[in-house]
Amino acid sequence: MNCTFKKELKKGEKDKLITEQKELMVDFQKKFNLTSEQVESFKQAVERSKNEESVHALNGLITLMETLKEELESSNPADQQTNLDFVNATIHEYIPNFLTITDVKKAIQVIDIQIQIWKNVKEQVALKNYR
Repeated sequence: MNCTFKKELKKGEKDKLITEQKELMVDFQKKFNLTSEQVESFKQAVERSKNEESVHALNGLITLMETLKEELESSNPADQQTNLDFVNATIHEYIPNFLTITDVKKAIQVIDIQIQIWKNVKEQVALKNYR
């Protein structure tokens, strides 16, 4: 493969990922009625994560969210409040003043979209770091 073709392929993949990220963020905003301040805060957190050093942190965040989702899906009622508190704390790191989630199904919906967004960001970072 020549260098020009690789660059075009990489640019096409990057554009696709950026478009997908925007769509996911709009979906998240609409489903959970985010304010413009919350959207801006989340966008800034996402943009800060798009650097070479963040790959390890993104892997950790994605793993954490997947684990939280599994815990919420399989936990007994006594553990669910602890898991909901942890979900809320995690989300509030990226989106201050985000609604406090008290419903397990809603928490799982939030986590599902968050996982998709952060996996997308991780792919963008990996693509950017690919030489």
